[in-house]
Amino acid sequence: MRAIVHIGMPKTGSSSIQDFLHLNADALADQGFCYRRFDPADICQREYLSVVFQATGRNFDDPVQMVASKMRTPDDVTRRAADLDRWIATQIAESNADVWVISNEFLSSVIMRLDGQAAVHEWLSARFSDVRYVIYLRSQDTWTVSMYSQRLRDGFDDSFADYLAQTKPRNYAKLSRHWARTVGAKNFEVRLFDRAALKDGDLIADFSAVAGINPNGLARPPSINQSYTRRCARAVRALNAVVGRVVPRHSALSRAIRKTGRTLAEATLNTGPALTLSPEQRATLLAPVAKSNEAVRKRWFSDRPTLFDTTPTQHAQAGNLASSALR
Repeated sequence: MRAIVHIGMPKTGSSSIQDFLHLNADALADQGFCYRRFDPADICQREYLSVVFQATGRNFDDPVQMVASKMRTPDDVTRRAADLDRWIATQIAESNADVWVISNEFLSSVIMRLDGQAAVHEWLSARFSDVRYVIYLRSQDTWTVSMYSQRLRDGFDDSFADYLAQTKPRNYAKLSRHWARTVGAKNFEVRLFDRAALKDGDLIADFSAVAGINPNGLARPPSINQSYTRRCARAVRALNAVVGRVVPRHSALSRAIRKTGRTLAEATLNTGPALTLSPEQRATLLAPVAKSNEAVRKRWFSDRPTLFDTTPTQHAQAGNLASSALR
């Protein structure tokens, strides 16, 4: 059995891909694809990180992710890796599929060192005859805005300006070079989270083409994790600040209160001007990665004049692309 592994990045429609796979698991099985979750409730398939954490002795930096992954301690990691090993062996033995499908955006956002990438590739290669990886890259400016919205969803209350001051844009050349070196360039495909670069201007159509899936007639996921407008961001930030003064951020009570308030804000206030970078902020953010983006363009997208189009029109389209689940 072969495997195709979607490794993100976060905020490039990963949840939409995961929902698409989940909604159509039975129909995909008819096409020879097997998509199953070790933990049915974990859309991100964090279980595969246990392999990396066990091999490298590391774990999530974020306590929230430790709780969500059920890997708080080294013993938890060891147990999860052993359980995953037994589970996937059973699944492979019982499946008649040709391709096993994984979607875990943490493989690109958490596993940034060569030893971690090598660990997951070695583990997968021991179980599948061929392993291919696909990653979607998004212009660092719109990615940063989207990540700030996610940060507010996670309960933080720092201002947009403070967040920008501490944000370091990802070096995509280093990221893609490391993965290609580890798994082999022929097994690593780089795609752009850009309507003009996607097949039919659509993420699901694009991922399906890469994976070999026929998407005709398959269910489409709803829009999720939309970037916030300015007033929605202000409201959620204020909510997080108030709750944080009363209840510990990581507690179940804090999460419940914030979820209720956040859901109300998203339903009533997520309209109006979008949360965006000023031209000056955008230039400052993109300057450090200009050379690395050009290196990615030369290696993977030599037919494009620039890796990303960061004109105002394209910037707005990128935001609309993410907000509409790329349909």
